Amino acid sequence: MDLILDVALTSPDEAPLTPLEALRDFAYASPGWHYLEDASRHYAEEKGRDACILRHHVLGGSTDVDLAFARRPASPRGDAALHLTVIEPEGAERPFDAEERDEVARHFVEHLRAHLDRQGQHAEVHVERGEMVDESS
Repeated sequence: MDLILDVALTSPDEAPLTPLEALRDFAYASPGWHYLEDASRHYAEEKGRDACILRHHVLGGSTDVDLAFARRPASPRGDAALHLTVIEPEGAERPFDAEERDEVARHFVEHLRAHLDRQGQHAEVHVERGEMVDESS
């Protein structure tokens, strides 16, 4: 597994969703995305902090990709910050290269932002990768 992005989801006071609740809501409401409850519980235990795993069909529908999120300790954004990791598909012929992992991450962020827009901006998405910072919502 490779760290792809740090994602922070912040909610206004009138709609206090935790970041992981926002991700579960996104997965339940978005076609092709699934919240994996048992895997999420296992991942949280393994990490020793709040975590969840979402599954998405990508690459022309031929492959499922799991995205793992864990609360980022000691983040300047506090509990809103999550590490996003892409888990390689089981039985893949070869591991994802950096470009493919970036595409999966971009696809996730686009879908999440579209979902939040449909919900009336109940949260903002802040994405950081290395020196690049994307503060759009």
